[in-house]
Amino acid sequence: MNFHGFTFLGFLSVILAGLFLADVVTTALILEMGGSELNPLMIDIVSHPWLHSIVKFIAALFVIAVACYTERLKKNAGAAILVIACSIFLLVVAHNVCVLIGFSPSGVFPGF
Repeated sequence: MNFHGFTFLGFLSVILAGLFLADVVTTALILEMGGSELNPLMIDIVSHPWLHSIVKFIAALFVIAVACYTERLKKNAGAAILVIACSIFLLVVAHNVCVLIGFSPSGVFPGF
């Protein structure tokens, strides 16, 4: 599907990149507030926001590359991969936001 030169895969790729960025930002906020990382593979990485960002960027590129390759093999297979990845990271970001709301005494983000 192509909308004025912008494909559905492109749209999903932008959404995935945004969710990865939101994960990095919300995780950093949680750590600043005294929380901890739940993913044992990421514990040593998340304490360094730039490293965390680089790892997420590389992961996003990998998922997007696999999706694009798969899309060439079977129509809509790449889109399915990106929809699944976006769904997973939407849950991750939603969890992080819930944790942030729980950390805040007023029930909203600090500084708002």
